[in-house]
Amino acid sequence: MGNIWINRSYLPKNAWVDDHPPKGAKVDARLVPRLRGVLPIFILFFAAAAGAQPYITPYQPDGWADKVVVTTNPNSTADTSTLYTTNVIYVDWAVINSGNATANTTCYVDLYTNSVYVESWAVESLPPGGYEYVADPGFEAGEFPAGTNTIELVADATDVYETPPSTYTKTFTVLAPALPSLSAPVLISPANGSTNQSTSAVFTWSAVSNAASYEIIVATNAADLPGNTTATSGGASVAIAAGVTNATTYTPVNPLDPGTTYYWEVNARYLSEGGPWSSTWRYTTANPPPGLTILPVWDSTVTSDPQATTIENTIRAAIAVYQSDFSDPMTVSITFEEMSGGLGESSWSYNTYSYSAYRAALVAAATTPDDSTALAHLPIQTDNPVNNNASVNVKTALAWAVGLNSGTSGENVGTVLLQTSIMNLSDAQTDPSKYSLFSTACHEIDEVLATGSALDEVYRGEIAATGPVFPEDLFRYDPLGDRSYTTNITATSYFSLDGTNDLAQFNQVGSGDFGDWYSYYGGVVPQVQDAFATPGASPNPGVELRALDVLGYHLVTQEPAPNFVSATRSGNTIVLVWTAVSGSSYQLLYSTNLALSVWNNLGGSLTASNSTASYTDSIGPSQQRFYRVELLPSSGESVRFNRSQVVTPPTGWGTNVFRPYP
Repeated sequence: MGNIWINRSYLPKNAWVDDHPPKGAKVDARLVPRLRGVLPIFILFFAAAAGAQPYITPYQPDGWADKVVVTTNPNSTADTSTLYTTNVIYVDWAVINSGNATANTTCYVDLYTNSVYVESWAVESLPPGGYEYVADPGFEAGEFPAGTNTIELVADATDVYETPPSTYTKTFTVLAPALPSLSAPVLISPANGSTNQSTSAVFTWSAVSNAASYEIIVATNAADLPGNTTATSGGASVAIAAGVTNATTYTPVNPLDPGTTYYWEVNARYLSEGGPWSSTWRYTTANPPPGLTILPVWDSTVTSDPQATTIENTIRAAIAVYQSDFSDPMTVSITFEEMSGGLGESSWSYNTYSYSAYRAALVAAATTPDDSTALAHLPIQTDNPVNNNASVNVKTALAWAVGLNSGTSGENVGTVLLQTSIMNLSDAQTDPSKYSLFSTACHEIDEVLATGSALDEVYRGEIAATGPVFPEDLFRYDPLGDRSYTTNITATSYFSLDGTNDLAQFNQVGSGDFGDWYSYYGGVVPQVQDAFATPGASPNPGVELRALDVLGYHLVTQEPAPNFVSATRSGNTIVLVWTAVSGSSYQLLYSTNLALSVWNNLGGSLTASNSTASYTDSIGPSQQRFYRVELLPSSGESVRFNRSQVVTPPTGWGTNVFRPYP
């Protein structure tokens, strides 16, 4: 037996040893491990006849532009002449056995981009004159930086047949894209300097030529708005940082804070580049009418969180929904804590009242058409119509709202726990795998205030099915319009005011709350009160507000925004007419130049006495004049009613649990 050489294939690229066998030498078979990544790959050395030797080298097949092709077309073997940083680049390569013996031992072809190892391929058998290639589709190498770049192909990278291995380096140039010119958008609404704006005001701006998208930034501190044209966020007071495609409008996912001044700007985007920012406009949201006030109490688990400011601001935005939508003149507090499991949870106290007393309180507090419909289907009798028990368990806050109990201003009516680590904490966070803090906070606030079912306690065996129900159970119907009160998972039940018009489907899965909406099996549009939340969704309260209304809270009816009906010129005057609500007050404003965004009051406020209102303006020396009309907020309580002065200690305590989607 002749000498035996063992190729040290575990050495780095371009490393070899002095005892490499000369060409034509006889080599005994050996298995030598090569560590590639985590798992060893074994390379078999074979015995070859003297004078017969494979040789693996880079190769340019017929019709190819080069031995290594750089292209933006995965199915092309022609080099792309002009490459940009925004292009995804594909690499074609080929190697040939230019020796005079078959390459039967596995060898490897390595690819480097800008001297960084990227990928490796195994060549297991290749006869003389045969070649292996990667093309059609080519290897996706990704995007490259601007400037000179290289791709190095290393054939027989582990020196199975030849030392050093044969290499080929492709040098090519990548250019920064020639970006189109972008101008600054012109902001349209909310108008600069305007007040009494909705907390969900729609932002609008002018279209910009060549823009592929827009970025809008809204903050409570103008200094936190960015100046960098590629910025997608700003300082600590930023409330909205959102990208907008195929539109020049943006509606906040979650309502902003009432009674707050906001500053905003927009710029146009093309690919990753941004144009100049618009001018900065400001506007102020309206304060809610006097009524329900919820004071948040922050547990130390919230205040010590690094994201405390964002968490607190989002919970305040959730609270603002209830303060603006309900006029009950009461002030309560709710404690907010963080937890490490689940999604959301709430605890609250309740009192037990007779069904007849609760119904009488609803009659006294009724103000909306929904209230009338609900009362028409709550029979006047001693026992409740659900399970014929004479009593109803009413949560402390709701008992106060309907006058069954008088609370103390600022009284704590419950605790909300939130696992913020799995939540998007604001509109600026849009992780599709996380849950909305805003929607979860609304869910738990609903349950502290009123919603929930006694079936939760029945399911856990804590009370009998014949015990007192909760108010929401009075509106639980089956598909036939009969009242439903069962924990059977196969049952179907709906939240309905009359047993005919179903507003939401109740959950029947025991691991969720029976007072929440159906969502366990999916296939539904996400809602705030879903028993199992949907990741990536951020629903706003909808039917939940109607539920709170019929359970005893006083829903504020939103007045429609005014719209111009006509503008008629007669000589040197112009008569402006707009839609109105009798008794509501309006302010007409004018501007001589929309680009300046300066609006001036035209006369004093006007109180409508009909379904329209009008104003006659004298035509002045200006060549043009623009008009707009604003609905002014009403003053005083929108609902007044008497309350009892009875103070009753809680009968018991309860808990609701909100879970992520299973």
